[in-house]
Amino acid sequence: MKTASMPVREARAPTEEKKAGKPIRFLFDFRKALQAAAVLTKREPCEMIPRMRLLKLLYIADREALKEIGCPITGDRFIALPNGPVLSGLYEAMKGETQRSLAFEKCFTGIGYCVKLARSPGLSALNRYEIRKLQEVSDRCKDKDDWALSELSHEFPEWKKHSSGQPSRSISVEDVLEAVGRSGIAGKVRRNAELTKAVAELWE
Repeated sequence: MKTASMPVREARAPTEEKKAGKPIRFLFDFRKALQAAAVLTKREPCEMIPRMRLLKLLYIADREALKEIGCPITGDRFIALPNGPVLSGLYEAMKGETQRSLAFEKCFTGIGYCVKLARSPGLSALNRYEIRKLQEVSDRCKDKDDWALSELSHEFPEWKKHSSGQPSRSISVEDVLEAVGRSGIAGKVRRNAELTKAVAELWE
């Protein structure tokens, strides 16, 4: 007598529809963030830069890279603070609140509201486009003081969307793409984020 076998279901990969429902998340590359911060700091007098200025320039560079090539430089998470949007992971490291703070302090020395480059982290993690973008943002904003940069970031639609309520609120990649008129490349950006994570896993 034959026994009836239970039908076996094949495992299915997540559909594009299901993927689309999840927020796009890039892998934060702290090494790249350190090197990007050093590129910007080296272009300031005495290789010293106000913390707020550094955070604003890095945010602008990540925002523009996302718009132009569909991939930010650092992969850090964006958050809305009262003084404008910043990169969350680097902000916390600068405040001494994470394990990454020790690595940050090896390269940058805090002097009041500023940080001074103490030891170069190199450039090996950055590609030519990323270095050029950082330099371009630095040059374009050189005549704006720190508060003018903050006011500039207050004009970003993604910050306005999340600026009220809690002291810090997450700004999604999708919010930024919509703000810069690039929602149409969200699928490409999602694939870039997944590829970045997959490559990182190969090196673990």
